[in-house]
Amino acid sequence: MPTAEDVRELRALQAKAYGRHGRLTDAEAQRLRELDGAAAAPSPAASAPDPVLVADLRLPLADHAADSRTTSGIASEDAARPASARGVLSRFGLLVGIVVVCVSLGVLLGWAMFGDGRAATVQLSAEQQEWQSQLVASGTFDQGSVRAVTTERDVIVWYATKDEGSIVCMVLGDGASTVPSCTSREQALAGGLRSSIVVADGEDDLEYEVGAQLYLTRDGDPAVVSYGYIASSQTSNMFASREQAAVAASLAEAGFDGRSVAVVGYDDGVPLWVGLDKETQRRCLVYDGSQPELEMVCQDPWFTTGDDESLVLERVGDDGTMTRYEYTSAYAQEYLTITREGAGR
Repeated sequence: MPTAEDVRELRALQAKAYGRHGRLTDAEAQRLRELDGAAAAPSPAASAPDPVLVADLRLPLADHAADSRTTSGIASEDAARPASARGVLSRFGLLVGIVVVCVSLGVLLGWAMFGDGRAATVQLSAEQQEWQSQLVASGTFDQGSVRAVTTERDVIVWYATKDEGSIVCMVLGDGASTVPSCTSREQALAGGLRSSIVVADGEDDLEYEVGAQLYLTRDGDPAVVSYGYIASSQTSNMFASREQAAVAASLAEAGFDGRSVAVVGYDDGVPLWVGLDKETQRRCLVYDGSQPELEMVCQDPWFTTGDDESLVLERVGDDGTMTRYEYTSAYAQEYLTITREGAGR
């Protein structure tokens, strides 16, 4: 076992050998090898060296293995290299393992997202084929682009294009009503396209909301995920007064989906509402809502921008002042902007 004096001498030689401008004489290099060998040799009195002493001796050796300027010809450098190589290989192996796992997860997620949407051609009944023929005959879409991609509770989801493929459309229909949604191909590639329709089930007297999300693969093929659930006919919104609740009920009687009716803002105490017209499946912006003749504007059914929606209602007041109401819904955020005679408010 090395003595305390040997340890001090070893450290001094290592500092001289492995420093920035380290250089040893032949005698000093020979002495360093002897001390290195003595430090590495196991003690005859025990099966393992003293843990504290080993830690003290191995710390400089680790630095030596990492220092590319170590003096050649010292045996301890060669002994340190295999351990360092094993460490590098171990870290490389771990990195490769992580990459493989990530790639595998990506493949599985891609299959889960796009697998069902790219299934075999949907088999349509004679009645459903007639619905599709009506879409084709409308002349709205590119020739040969209309095709059914999936079904959900007897609702057909069609994919189609317009303007020589630059506009991508998804159409939901059950014969009684049809809901088209379109956006640019760039927007469809970036964020997809979403739409929904409320349909009645005559057998159990329930309403169902059927929704779909369309994405485009790298090859430009449509991939659709659809869902359906029971829709309550009662409004789930809360209102500030009984008067507002009564207006909401009257809007539902006028043909709006009661679950969708909500106040989005006020202009001098007069509420502005949004709601989904059940017949046309279009969202509308309504001023006041308490008058027999509703002042409202509804969205363009043939062009939307995915998660973005904008409705603009212009109204002339009794004093001749023009007021512009712009309702915007984007990524779960809603905004109502009121502009009167060109001044933002």
